[in-house]
Amino acid sequence: MKKIGSVQTKDQIADILREYVISGKLASEQEIVQEELADQLQLSRTPVREALQQLEKEGYLERLSNRHMRVRATSPDEIMRVLMIIAGIEYELMDIILSRGIGISGLEELYGKYLDALDTSQVHKARVYELEIHKAVSDITGYGYLATLHQRLLAGYPHHAIMNSEKDSDGRVKSLEVIIKLLKLRSKPELKAAVEDYYSKLAECYGGENSK
Repeated sequence: MKKIGSVQTKDQIADILREYVISGKLASEQEIVQEELADQLQLSRTPVREALQQLEKEGYLERLSNRHMRVRATSPDEIMRVLMIIAGIEYELMDIILSRGIGISGLEELYGKYLDALDTSQVHKARVYELEIHKAVSDITGYGYLATLHQRLLAGYPHHAIMNSEKDSDGRVKSLEVIIKLLKLRSKPELKAAVEDYYSKLAECYGGENSK
């Protein structure tokens, strides 16, 4: 694993270790000794301990009887179901936007930047905007608790798939186009199906039941 000694905060370390778990750099059922991990990454032990505790709360790690941590085994089916639950939450947030007549100009602006990045082959930049579009959905609702919940969930499996996977990236582009179009048309039934279709494509990145 890469040494990340310049990173100091618990949240930053948790973000990096979460990515290590999802990507497999920290393997399924691998035992983690806090002190060894801190030394390996050249980090202070206290923020590493706090970051590990955060990932335990999120369900990525489990505590052993010897007080060490272990990466929790996760199946493709579980990941697929997690992503579809996130899809449901995201649709409910969109339903709030439509029901309350909230403008989506901010979403449209981000989507325009996303398309511009794709047109100029700035793949990483496009992926950043893709993730920002999802975050903006919850931001503009004004529902703080739901926004926090949604964005915490986005930080896990959706973040990794969006930022790293090449699988069916064209399909995601098309799905996102449909979602934005349906938001403009304020068409709820079709919108729910479009959001589920988008997240099913993210599930394919992990070899879930919907993988092709």
